Parts: sequence; structure tokens; C-alpha cells
Amino acid sequence: MSTLMHQRHLLLLEKKHRRNETTWFVTKSALKKGETRKKNFHVVRRRLLLCCLILVTLVLYSRFYSSTKTTATSPSKMQQTTTRRRRAGTVKEFVGCNDDKDGNEDDEDEKEMDAKDFVLRSIETTRVRSKPFASYVHLCRVFPRKLYREMTEYFPPKEALAPAKLTSHKLRYKIDRVGSLLDLPEAMKKTFKNFTKTVEVWSKAEEILLSERLRETVFRKLEVDEVEKKTRSKDFRIQMDVGGFTLGPHPDSPKKIVTLMLYFPKEEEEESNKKLFGTCLYTKEQYETFADNDEGKEVLPSCEKKFLFEPNTGYAFKVGEESYHGVDDIPPRCERRTLLINWYSTSKPVGTQSGIFPNIWDIIRGDA
Repeated sequence: MSTLMHQRHLLLLEKKHRRNETTWFVTKSALKKGETRKKNFHVVRRRLLLCCLILVTLVLYSRFYSSTKTTATSPSKMQQTTTRRRRAGTVKEFVGCNDDKDGNEDDEDEKEMDAKDFVLRSIETTRVRSKPFASYVHLCRVFPRKLYREMTEYFPPKEALAPAKLTSHKLRYKIDRVGSLLDLPEAMKKTFKNFTKTVEVWSKAEEILLSERLRETVFRKLEVDEVEKKTRSKDFRIQMDVGGFTLGPHPDSPKKIVTLMLYFPKEEEEESNKKLFGTCLYTKEQYETFADNDEGKEVLPSCEKKFLFEPNTGYAFKVGEESYHGVDDIPPRCERRTLLINWYSTSKPVGTQSGIFPNIWDIIRGDA
């Protein structure tokens, strides 16, 4: 009897010992897991901090690189508008349109052709020029007469346009996309000659100019390498430069692929401002002469070629390191009305990115 009790007691002790060993093992495993998780947490945290540091470094470097590159090619002083007027340099050659197309034959073409086809034909039939830089086109009779007359007649008033964000002088007013007009206050809409007609006419122009067919036509004409720079965004800016505005020689942002500008002179100022409001094209030597000037010098460099500011005309060029262009001073109480379209290699047009950090993909690609 005592032997059985002794054996039973030994069995109980052995079970208790095993249970203690199991508890110790489980506790030890749990502790190890806790330590591992804590260690992994610290590793992850360190990696996240490292990634943030790399990201901030990339942003700062890209912005510094962009600013130094801009300083070397388009100094900020060249893009600032001054209150005192600068004397324009001499113009070597004016580029205009010999518009002898008032005959019935062209009127018949306008009636038969769709407005988009008419604009595409205007681009396709112009010739590509390579001096003073490659490559650009001068556009004549861009729109059908009726559409252009309506665009001019219903051009949005200055009161409806906002100061451009990228210019500190506040003498360029613009609005991005026609749809933005719909967000204006009702009181502002009453300043239009006919608000409904304005939206209708300019929406039609926007549809044509932002179409994929037009982009392909322009890019093909200018021989743009879309493998090197793929179009990822575009804008449509109705602009008005007022008295005192000027824009010295600059090549445009390297984020741009192609720039296209169209002219809308006021009928009463058409002849008087034809040779003044047009865009100047400069050689590299002319640009460097201006870049080396002190800020006190008030004379712009000689202009190699200058587009006449004529109705229903414009130009387009492939943006490059030497695509130098600019605008002479706009006289007081004058308005220079234009339409600007840009195609970009960045996810958003320049000047529209919000927040401190640009798009992450732009940072990775080096476009930020």
C-alpha cells in the first residue's frame, strides 16, 4: 500500500515538474518573441527614418539643382517686371504672315472643313524653322475666321483673370482651363460681354487645342523625341499682360516639352502694337550679352527674329537649352492678350503642384 502511494506521489511530482518545464519554455518563447518584435520595430523605424531622410535629401537636391540650372539659363532678374521701362534692342528680322487669303476659295474651305481639321491643316502646312534655334514654327491663320472673331470678341475681361503665380510682378493675369470660369462669382460673370457665349466659344477652342490629334501633329512637326520625354501633363492658359510687363530672354523650364502661343490683338490697337507685342527669339550670344548685364542696364539685347503681333497667328517651339525668347516692355494702359499651351514631362504643369513635396514619381524621375 505504501509502495503504491509512493509511486503515485512520484508520478504527481513528475507531472508537476513537466508542467513547470512547459510553462518556463512557453514563457521563454514569449519573451523571445517580444524581444524579436521589439527589435524588428526598431529596425523598421530606423529604415523609415532613413527613407524619409533620403526623400528629403532628394527633394532638396532636386530643388537646388533646378534653381542653379535656372540661374544659369534663365536668371530670375530676366523674368521680373520692373516699374520703369527698358528700351528694346534692335530687331534684325520681323516674321509676319502675308495674309492675302481673303478670296472666296478659302472661305469655301472654311465652310467645308471642320474647325479642328482647319487648325490641324494650318499647323501641318507651315514650315519648320531652325534659326536662331531649332526647332520652331510660325503659325498663320490658325482658326477659321468665324471662330477666331468670336474668340476675340468674347475674350475674358481682365477682372476675371488672376495674377500668375510664377511671376512676382503681378502684371500677367491668367486663367487655367475654361471650366474655371464657371467657378467665378455671379457678380464677376456680369463683367463679361456674354458669359454663356464666352464659355461656349472658348470651350470649343480648348477641345481642339488640347486634343490628342493636335498634340501629335505639333510634336511630329517639331520632331519631338517622345521616348526621351513623354508627355504627362498639359495646360491651357488664357492670358493678359498689362502695362509694365516684360520678360527678358529665357529658354523656358526644362520640364516643358513644347510651348505654343497664339495672339489675340485688340482691333483698335492692332497696327500700333504689331511690332511691339510680338515674341522675340534670341541667339545664344544675344542671351549671354543680356545675362552678363548689370541690373542697372535698361537696354534689352538685339532681337534676332520677332513675330509680328498679328490676328489669328502664333508660334510653337520645342523647348531646349537654347530656346531663348522674351517679350519687350508693354506700354502703360495697354493689354497683350494671348493663349498659352504647354506640354510637360511632369505629372502636373509647372506651378500647379501643391504642398511642400512634389509628386513622388517626379522625384524618382528627377523632374521635381
